Amino acid sequence: MKRRSFIGDSIAVGAAAWTARGAGRRPRRPNLVFVFSDQQAWDTLGCYGNDQTHTPHLDRLAAEGIQFESCISTFPVCTPFRAMLLSGQHPLRNGCCRNDWQLLPDNGATFASVLRDAGYRTGYIGKWHLYGGERNRPVPAGPHRQGFDEVFLSNNCAVHFQPEYAFYWNGSQKEKFGKWEQFGQTDQAVEFLDHCTTDDPFALFVSWHPPHSHEGDQKYEGYQAPEPYYSRYNPETLRLRPDQPDDFRHHQMTRGYFALVDTIDDCYAQIEKKLRERGLADNTLVVFTSDHGDLHRYVGKKLQHKCRPEPASCQVPLLIRYPGRLRPRKSDLVVGSLDLMPTILGLMNLPVPGTCEGNNFSCALFDENDEASTETHIFSFLGKPGWRGVVTRTHVYATSFGTFPYPYPRGYDLLIERQSDPYAMNNLFGDPAVKELQDDLHARTLRWMEHYGDRGWSYQDLERVCAKELKNFRTKSGELKGRPIDLICAAGIKGILDQ
Repeated sequence: MKRRSFIGDSIAVGAAAWTARGAGRRPRRPNLVFVFSDQQAWDTLGCYGNDQTHTPHLDRLAAEGIQFESCISTFPVCTPFRAMLLSGQHPLRNGCCRNDWQLLPDNGATFASVLRDAGYRTGYIGKWHLYGGERNRPVPAGPHRQGFDEVFLSNNCAVHFQPEYAFYWNGSQKEKFGKWEQFGQTDQAVEFLDHCTTDDPFALFVSWHPPHSHEGDQKYEGYQAPEPYYSRYNPETLRLRPDQPDDFRHHQMTRGYFALVDTIDDCYAQIEKKLRERGLADNTLVVFTSDHGDLHRYVGKKLQHKCRPEPASCQVPLLIRYPGRLRPRKSDLVVGSLDLMPTILGLMNLPVPGTCEGNNFSCALFDENDEASTETHIFSFLGKPGWRGVVTRTHVYATSFGTFPYPYPRGYDLLIERQSDPYAMNNLFGDPAVKELQDDLHARTLRWMEHYGDRGWSYQDLERVCAKELKNFRTKSGELKGRPIDLICAAGIKGILDQ
């Protein structure tokens, strides 16, 4: 079956279902286009101060909407972010405590199920990474699609973006794009919009995998990008982040990373163009963000891209445009991953499920009240017991509770001043001069942990009690016995806060 007929048939079924549900009582509700990239830090766009990348279309989105100065990826790694976005629940409740854990099905209303039940035609295109275990398999129709029951076009999670590899699952069959993955997915998004009208509401989610590192030629250092984007950048003249070593490898990584960022801007431009051509732009809420940032494999001497508290890992762009409802501006509201689902549903005047654990900041955005949130929680379960922390407007704090012996490359104990030190060059953790500040941020961290019922359990304990089949858990099924918080509490396992 060809891709076009696949989308067309899915849309036709969805339209018929909507007509049956809502004929004769159609208030003109706003549409939603939620587009997000993967591993794109906040500092990659021109609107956030980058004068090297080419992002005019996303910069225009920022100028026409709200540009958030403090959007934080609460658990800065792929699967946990996506699970929080689509379920509105903390990993201890949605099941995704690490990459390749399976998002629990039938675990409360989801982002898509709320939209679907409100009469929206739904579509999901691109990376999923929520089915758990073996990545090279399709996501079956049903509860594992979390409410995206109409158009669902994904490769689940593949790390080859090049034309000779890029594909999506059409049922149980792989269909090759014959072009770079992000461009093929954008074609699918544009086609979805071709079937939309001004009369029927729709919600389209597009998840691009770039600028995430991927399986490329050795010379690209994991960031191969299409021509002519790659040739835009001279690696010898590129300015690196101040925390990066000034060597050939990091110049090459930055070159490919920036080139991939540029492709995302052009992909967004095609979606924007189609919205305007179809007369849909004025009644469409558009959101752009990313699941986490990218440290370019360098933190001290530790090779790591993400899952750390440094801003280059956990701070991401967030742009929201809602014509006629939200005034264009920059916002200092501190927003975390769990806040996205309830806030966007609130902006659309749709019900926010009681299972959502984030904040609905829709009223704050309408009222331009940036004092509604001045901090958010950050954490990771990975390690013994991982790290927990808090981000305020002025500081980033994280601690591993002394469980990592020193010397450890920068460790997970961090205290930095965000405005003067966004690349974490001057770690103040343990400095007697800031003891009062550190004690306050630590107390805030503990309050956030108590709020979510997190006792500071280790990843090892969580996996041991949660995995349905422990052997080859993350490479096979990733399937869980139930909600992690229920299982670990029932097992009587103590966390770092109980010791």
